[in-house]
Amino acid sequence: MPPVSFDRHAKHAFPLFVELQSYAADMAASTHTHDCVELVYVVKGSGVHHIDGEPFPLIRGDLYVIDEGAEHMFHCETDFSFYNILLKVGLYDAVERERIGRLSPLTAFLLDRHGRVAPGTRPKTTIPPPHSDELARLLERTTAEIAAKQPGWESLAKALFTEFLVTVCRLSMSGGSDVSDVGEGPVARALGCIHERYAERLTLDDLATVAGVSSGHLGEVFKERTGVTVHQYLNKLRVERARELLAQTDLSVTEICHRSGFEDSGYLTRVFKRATGLSPRAYRRTLATGKR
Repeated sequence: MPPVSFDRHAKHAFPLFVELQSYAADMAASTHTHDCVELVYVVKGSGVHHIDGEPFPLIRGDLYVIDEGAEHMFHCETDFSFYNILLKVGLYDAVERERIGRLSPLTAFLLDRHGRVAPGTRPKTTIPPPHSDELARLLERTTAEIAAKQPGWESLAKALFTEFLVTVCRLSMSGGSDVSDVGEGPVARALGCIHERYAERLTLDDLATVAGVSSGHLGEVFKERTGVTVHQYLNKLRVERARELLAQTDLSVTEICHRSGFEDSGYLTRVFKRATGLSPRAYRRTLATGKR
């Protein structure tokens, strides 16, 4: 597939572009690549990012670096907003890359000596509140500068983005963030378990054991980070799986109930209708007649 070019988004020669993107629950982006490095900083909601075919949870405060040419797409599980940051070689000179790159693993990966993500890595950092809000405000100001293009906007946009990167690094050094590979942290561990085992009977206690925290603490931080409870998140994921099976297979509703993780078909019908406005059978009929 041809890559989505930096110029298609930016429409300017300056090698940095930042914008806020928002999507409704259950929306999905098609698989694509970029001709530049992309950063994704989540400010609201939750979803799943598929990068080179692997699924990774997305929750508030997550910052991912996606290398040039990496195939990726995302699916929103709740109303979802993130800052999309596109970065081309040339924003920083060699001295700046060396100075910023040595601050943390994240910037070392991001600002490899060629200005690209180091091969074989997919760095991620998770920033908890209130620091995540501070970083969002920096990106909001960066976005405004790039959009307005007032005199001197390039210098100020670069300065604000540099402040964003350095702040992330300082938080990682002070223990205020989790600069790591995907899958660390209690909420990330719980999400990984949910996505692997949603068809099983999962309880909050089960997930807390996997996450390594108490069930009360997990319930609190999960809601804070994703905007929904563990139970709501599980049901949304299971409804999505049921929708896929209804659309792509001839399985009975009872079999779909078991494969998607619902305890019985009656409960599946109630939850499915609450989410879609239709019963599973009615949903399948609308697909067959081309109305949905």
